[in-house]
Amino acid sequence: GNWQMSCNKNNLQVIVGIQTEIEKKKNLRALFFRELANHYIWLAKNSPYETLERVDVIGVRLKNARLRINSVSSGRQVVKLATLKDPHFVAEHFKTTVRIQEVWPGPSRPTGKPE
Repeated sequence: GNWQMSCNKNNLQVIVGIQTEIEKKKNLRALFFRELANHYIWLAKNSPYETLERVDVIGVRLKNARLRINSVSSGRQVVKLATLKDPHFVAEHFKTTVRIQEVWPGPSRPTGKPE
């Protein structure tokens, strides 16, 4: 996807456009959550430790026409993703330190019914 980054005081905002042909909502949601984790890990591994650790709020938004994921965490928590190797520990750390909001615009909102 294409990245847009901006800083506001000691906060970092990253917006990523996601291109996909996935039709099923369940699969689209899974793709977005996997991409979200990968973007946080990329930030952790490619940012100077001392700088990232001092960022108050890191917001990452993934979006396309069917789904938008807004998320926030702190630099202190994100920086830890650079050193976690076990996928289980990465997933647990991600679940406990990143707050996520799903936005399904228009008629593509999930109904809870199987597809």
